[in-house]
Amino acid sequence: SSGINAEWPLRPGGPNGTFPILNRDQTADLEIFKRYYRSQPDEAFLETLADINVLYFLASNETLNFKESIGEICSAIKSRDRSLVEQFKVSPIWATFEQIISIDSDLSGGGETWACSTCTLINNATATACEVCGTPKC
Repeated sequence: SSGINAEWPLRPGGPNGTFPILNRDQTADLEIFKRYYRSQPDEAFLETLADINVLYFLASNETLNFKESIGEICSAIKSRDRSLVEQFKVSPIWATFEQIISIDSDLSGGGETWACSTCTLINNATATACEVCGTPKC
């Protein structure tokens, strides 16, 4: 036995879908993460972080260095320890990250969005097709 437990304790992704896997290589694109994060309920922070693609995005993010926090986050997720996740949520590094992603940009003029039926990406309302996978807006 390798001693590694391959089971992840939670369904990956927040209640409103998963963070698209295609964003794993788009570490500089905070806009897509912002839309995904805003689509998730505040009380589902643990489930939102449990998405392996979110963890990869954070670990490889060049805006802030989450590398030192990822081990603790994964331990909290694996043990389903909401108090540890909430401690991370009020940490200086996450507070800074939330400030960065809270800066409003002109997403659609009205702030409306739609979720892609294929990859679940939250797209801006004026997009006629998904920004990641190209699926036409329904």
